[in-house]
Amino acid sequence: VLVAIKLIAIFLFLFLAGPKVDVANWTPFLPYGWAGVSAGAAIIFFAYLGVDSVATAAE
Repeated sequence: VLVAIKLIAIFLFLFLAGPKVDVANWTPFLPYGWAGVSAGAAIIFFAYLGVDSVATAAE
């Protein structure tokens, strides 16, 4: 029941907010290429490894 309520809330948001989306605001999408995205993903990956190793050491 709770999953159905959450899905209804998500679809209601998408249905109500969809017409207000202005696609013209997306024109400078990734102006510097995928290098920034991959660098950010690498930082997050290694940060997660650090958190995981601290949790393992705490056991």
